Amino acid sequence: MSIRRRASWLAVALGAALALALLMVAEPASVLALVRRLPWGWLLVAFGWSCLVLACRGLRLALVSGGRLSPASALAVISVGQFASAALPLRLGEVVLFVLLQLAGLKGAVRGLSFLLLLRALDAAGLLVC
Repeated sequence: MSIRRRASWLAVALGAALALALLMVAEPASVLALVRRLPWGWLLVAFGWSCLVLACRGLRLALVSGGRLSPASALAVISVGQFASAALPLRLGEVVLFVLLQLAGLKGAVRGLSFLLLLRALDAAGLLVC
């Protein structure tokens, strides 16, 4: 098994462990009570929009990388980075995104940081357009 494959499985295991730990901290009964009160139609709409936004951000990263990242790996980087940004305190998710870019094949600290700055500038520009 390649190093990249092992790192992928490790990231999946760590993500699952983190999600389970967050669920336990949030008390499963209160999470289930909140989910029961949600209107399912709007929950599906929100899920669809979230998937669409992640797909657009993944495609944008693939385009910005100039072919260094495939759309599938760019989507994986964005998805895991988004989860890390939401789950980790003190903006540690940004550090995870930098490491993910390194693992995905964008070598070099300056290149990784420049991609992060460019992605954040594009996010800010998108918000201003909206």
